[in-house]
Formats: sequence, structure tokens, C-alpha cells
Amino acid sequence: MPKMNGMEATEIIRNMGYKRPIVALTANALVGQAEALMHNGFDGFLSKPIQTVHLNAVLHKFINAREITAQHNMDEYFDSFMAESGIHDKLCRDFAQKHTDAVDKIVAAIQANDLTTAHRRAHTLKGLAGLISETKLSSLAQEAENMLAEGKVVEDIFIALDDELGHVIDKIKVQYPTLNDESLVIDFDIIQASNIFDNLKNMLETKNANALDMIDDLKKIPHTAKLINHINNVDFVDALKELALLRHGLEI
Repeated sequence: MPKMNGMEATEIIRNMGYKRPIVALTANALVGQAEALMHNGFDGFLSKPIQTVHLNAVLHKFINAREITAQHNMDEYFDSFMAESGIHDKLCRDFAQKHTDAVDKIVAAIQANDLTTAHRRAHTLKGLAGLISETKLSSLAQEAENMLAEGKVVEDIFIALDDELGHVIDKIKVQYPTLNDESLVIDFDIIQASNIFDNLKNMLETKNANALDMIDDLKKIPHTAKLINHINNVDFVDALKELALLRHGLEI
């Protein structure tokens, strides 16, 4: 967060008299940090990458029974969206094409005595593995990340991590036999996409017809066809819902 961290923001919010639940979203939800969050005004936490089962558990904890009824199929709905939109397929293909040497890069950073970079790369691998539902790979990367955070290096962990990465890459290649077709690779600027989505959200919320002028920019972002269709039909309510799903699925 710019200018202040989450704990500082929460303290200000609590001092303003806000008494309803506040849930932290953190990349480092370790046991020690979780306790610190709970002692600093938070009611719960989620770690990135977000798993729908964890999100659903938090919602069930803090939303009343009537609202829970409307939310109980959230994880099935989101999983269905990921499959039908093609986002999960794209994430798998991109992972197999761009991250085959992820462990090699971590090891190279360690050999260069750059544990900060090694830690960052392990954290990135953990997140990417989580996005494609490879829980074992994500767990091993988490173990490596925790170890590097403590300044330790245990070779066996990286051997196991590299073996599992190879297994995941091989599995994806079997699942997507046309993986080497470069036409399947969709590249886009995440920062630019985030700015486009922010501007569009404001327009949709205020029912601003200028949202129609955003369509050319949206075409540069993958999986926006359904969103564009809603905007073309001036269906801003459904467009807002689709935009929220896209941001979740694309991690923007």
C-alpha cells in the first residue's frame, strides 16, 4: 500500500469508530504474522494467492445467515467461470511456457548470494502454482520461501521443488498438446490493464456512457469479450459483475 501499511490503515479506521470486521489480504500469512494481525485490529486474514475455499470460509464467518445463503455456491461459481472463460487454460499454458526454469533461477540467485531475489522468486512461484491449482508445488515453494526468509538454504528442498515443477510442466504439456503454438500466448500489460479497469469501474458505477469509449482498450486485455458485449448493450450492472470476476481471475 502506498504511504502506509495495512496495520496503520486499520488503526486509523478503528479510531474512527468502525467496529465491523476487517480482513487482511497478505502475501505472507505466516503463523507469527497472523497473530500480529489479530492483535492489531484485524478480525481475520487471507493469504495470496486467494483460494476460493478460504475466501468462502471467511465470508461464512463474518456474513449473516441470510447473506450466506446467497454466497454458498461462490466457489463452484468462480471455478465454473475460470473454466468457461478460458482463464485457467491460459494460466496453465503461460506457466508451462514461461516458468520451466523457475527453480534454476532461484538456485542461481542463491549461488550469487542474493537471498532477497531468491526469496522473491520462490514467492512468485508459490503464487503462480496456486493460481493453476498445483497445491503440492505451491506448498514446496512456500517451504522454500519460508526457509529463505530465515536465511537458510537446504538443498533437498530445491531438489524436491525442481522435481515437482518438472512433473507439473509435463502434465500441462500432455493436457495442452498445442502448447508450442505461439498464437495461443496472450501477453498484456498488467499495470495498464489495472488502470483501464479502474477507469471503467468508475464509469460503470456512475452509468457513464463514456464506458463505450473504453472498448478498444478492453480488446487488448484477454477474456474481455463478455464484458465488451455487456457494455455494447449498455448493461452496466452485468458489466460491473463481469468486471469483478475478470479482476479476480486475472489477479488485477
